[in-house]
Amino acid sequence: MTELQIGLAGIGAAIVLAVLAYNQWVTRRSQPRRPHHQATAPDDVVQATDPAQPGPHRLEPVLGDFEPISPLCHHGASGLPGARGQLDPLIDVLVTLTPDQPVSGEIVLAAMPPSRRIGTKPFAVEGCQLDSGNWEVPRPGQLYHVLQAGIQLASRSGALNQIEFSDFVSKTQALADLLSAHVDFPDMMAEVARARELDQFASAHDAQIAFKLRALRAAWS
Repeated sequence: MTELQIGLAGIGAAIVLAVLAYNQWVTRRSQPRRPHHQATAPDDVVQATDPAQPGPHRLEPVLGDFEPISPLCHHGASGLPGARGQLDPLIDVLVTLTPDQPVSGEIVLAAMPPSRRIGTKPFAVEGCQLDSGNWEVPRPGQLYHVLQAGIQLASRSGALNQIEFSDFVSKTQALADLLSAHVDFPDMMAEVARARELDQFASAHDAQIAFKLRALRAAWS
């Protein structure tokens, strides 16, 4: 073979190799990317060490514990922090009732007003259980050293008004008298203003969800 033929053969081989390399590069780019291996745990997983087993293990993140609503009910007889109840100071007017001595659930239930509503707003009473320190709806067989009454600030019927607040004060005061409990009420105008503010916020962020159920096989009656 002449030098010209050898040179042309070399150029042809180089072109073929270049085409193959380009095709391989294009093929790799078109494939979906795979996540890189992480030697450390991701950000949403906490590493902890188990004393019974060597090496770290995975702990899934959880929501933090909530502080109890009333500062008078931090701990029960067990010394552990009490659990939060259903009443919430963000959406309810809360009033603390402190009896002279712990009262039983039977006495609290007997002293409760017959209606659980004041006007168009829900009215509720919770007690701090003496042993566990948990806020709960009063029930027989339990002792409570602190109670709290609450009325919802706003509902779909509107914000809490002055008449409803006055009825809330009357019902709660009557309950406190029956339980020989001390009670302090917040300022009415401040709570009514807070109710209007919450009602305006809720109206601006109101949402309704609709859904439809369909039978997969036989028609429903």
